[in-house]
Amino acid sequence: MTLLDASASESQKAVVDRHVGIDHRDPAVVLEYVRRNLNCFDGIFTYDEFAVETAAEVGAGAGFRVNSISTARACRDKAEMRARLKTGNVPSARSIRVDSSDAARAAAQELGYPVVLKPQALAGSIGVIRVDADFEFDAAYAVAANSGHGVYGSTGGRLLVEEYLDGPEISVECVVRDGVPEILAVTRKSLGPAPYFEEIGHVVAPREPVTADDSAIVSVVQATHAAVEITWGATHTELRLTRTGPRVIEIGARPGGDLIPLLVRLATGRDQVVEAAAAVCGMDLPDMPEGTEGGGLAAAAIRFFYPVAESRLAGLYLDPKIRSAPWLYDFTREVELGTVLRTPPHAFLDRIGFAVVRAESADCCQRHLDNFESGLAITCDPSADAICSPPGSAKKKDSLPKTY
Repeated sequence: MTLLDASASESQKAVVDRHVGIDHRDPAVVLEYVRRNLNCFDGIFTYDEFAVETAAEVGAGAGFRVNSISTARACRDKAEMRARLKTGNVPSARSIRVDSSDAARAAAQELGYPVVLKPQALAGSIGVIRVDADFEFDAAYAVAANSGHGVYGSTGGRLLVEEYLDGPEISVECVVRDGVPEILAVTRKSLGPAPYFEEIGHVVAPREPVTADDSAIVSVVQATHAAVEITWGATHTELRLTRTGPRVIEIGARPGGDLIPLLVRLATGRDQVVEAAAAVCGMDLPDMPEGTEGGGLAAAAIRFFYPVAESRLAGLYLDPKIRSAPWLYDFTREVELGTVLRTPPHAFLDRIGFAVVRAESADCCQRHLDNFESGLAITCDPSADAICSPPGSAKKKDSLPKTY
C-alpha cells in the first residue's frame, strides 16, 4: 500500500508500505506519479474529503475502479448534491444556493425561519449556523461567509440557505462495490451548543436499533447512493431523524472523519477502510470473524474536548484510576500545551483532545465517557492572544503520551 500525501503524519506513514510526499490534492501531480509507477497500483482510494475529486480524476485517467468525475464533484459541491437528491426524490432539506447577503436573506424569508446557512464546499460543519429569526441574519451570514480552517480553505462566498431539519442526527457508514452499498454501521452523533453544528461525540452500537423500524433508514441511504451515482469505495451519509422520517443532510464519498471507522471496527469487527480499498482494487476479503475487536463488547464511542472559552491550554491531568480503566481504549491530546484555542464563531474544530471507550451498549459508553470527563482536569488561562490569534491557530500533534 502506497500513501501519497505530503502532509502525512507519522502514524499514517507507519501503517503503509511506502510513503510518497507529493500533493495528494493535485490531480496533475498525482496522475503523473501514478502513470510513471502504474505497475505498482491496483486501484486508488482516499479518506480525505478534499481529495475526492482528485481520486476520481486520477482513477479515470489510470483506468481504475472509481466513481465518475461528475459524481465526485456532486459529493463535494453541496448545491449539486441537493439537486441530484431532489431529482432522485430522496427526502432531503429544501435548499437555495446564494452568493450574496441580499440573496441569502431573500432565500431565508422564502424558506421560512429557522434556516441553516452552510458553505457550499467546506466540511466538518465549519461555518454552518442556524438562524432562527431575521434580526439574527446579518451576524450569522458573516460567520458562514467568512469561515475557513487551515487546509480546509474558505467559502469563496458561496453558500446554501437550507430548511432546518429537526431531530436526532446519525450517519450511515457503507462500503460500495459496483454500485451496491453495504451498510456496516450506523453512528449516533452528539452536537455542540447551538447555533453551530460541531460534532462533539459519536457512538456505534450495531446491536441496538436506532428507530422502531430502521428499514426506512436503509431505503433512504440506498436511494441516496443511487441519486448521486456512487459506485465504488467508502461512503458516509448524514441524516436527521425528523417527525416525517429520515432526511438526508449530505453524503461523502469517503469514510467518516472523527475516527468513526475506528468505532465501527471496535464495535463490529469490520474495517471500512480496508474493505473499501479492497473493493476498488478488485480484491475479495476473507470471511470476517464473528464478534468484535473489543472481545465481545458491542459498542464504542468517542468524545472530543473543547475549551469553554477562548484561552490558552495550560495543562491536563487525568486521574490514574481512569487512565487504567479497562473500558478506556485511548486518550489523545491533540494540541501542545501553550496553544491558544478559540471557539465558534472565531474558529471551528479547535479541539483539546479526545477519549475512545468500549462497552456493552451505547448508554454504558456514555456513562464511561461521563466518568472519564469527571476525572479529567483541563487548565486554561485567559489570554489576550486568544483574542488576537487568527482562527485555526492550534498546533496539532499526531501522537502524544496518555499521561501529562
